[in-house]
Amino acid sequence: AKSHIHNLMSRRSDKRDSCLKREFEIIEEVFSTVEILHDTLFELHSCGATGVSVQKSISNCCEAYWEGGFIDREVIATSLIPLLVLRSLDGNATKADIKRLWNVREMLSLLDFSETSIAYIRSLLLRTVSSPMYIKSADGRRMISHLFQLDTRLIQDLHNAIRAQIPMAKGSSLDAYGDIYFRAWKESTSNPDHQNINTSDVNQDNDTDTDDDGDDQDEVGDIQTAIEDNVLQDLMYSS
Repeated sequence: AKSHIHNLMSRRSDKRDSCLKREFEIIEEVFSTVEILHDTLFELHSCGATGVSVQKSISNCCEAYWEGGFIDREVIATSLIPLLVLRSLDGNATKADIKRLWNVREMLSLLDFSETSIAYIRSLLLRTVSSPMYIKSADGRRMISHLFQLDTRLIQDLHNAIRAQIPMAKGSSLDAYGDIYFRAWKESTSNPDHQNINTSDVNQDNDTDTDDDGDDQDEVGDIQTAIEDNVLQDLMYSS
């Protein structure tokens, strides 16, 4: 399955842009195989060194499927997201582990942060701000900045997690956090999808439940506004 996926991707002239703009068809047998393999990812944890080796191979296959932009790729996100985040937070993690998560970062947009069912994944994402590997790595800092773009409900938690690190942080770490905040704000100002998504969500809520209009608008509030009001102003007042 992995060889077939890479073979298809190698035929494209612009792999990165093309997979973001459309979904590519793939033979049903390959999709079914990838889906079955994905569903075994966490079961392999209890299978010793051999299981871990197989798990990494399956993870590579699933990552290739996602990066290839193949049809129904959302199916392989359920176990892959927590696995990649966990691996990047492991004591033996390398910059390559963070890079792999960065390469599939669009997958995180599938998470619904209003659901309590993702509390575990949410807690893992918040741990990234205290990870030395994330702070030292350029991709790690970019990854944390990207987390600020996912949902307004996550912004305050990320900010609180960083603030908890600041009193004991070294100068280099403080510089890194400053870089993270700046990147997060800059990305929010240059991403028109934030306002478009929020506006459509509010309009949909108006059609279905006008009684909760105020609460819904708070929940889908603009990313840039949330960063400026809840993060940057808080830093200014605390300085």
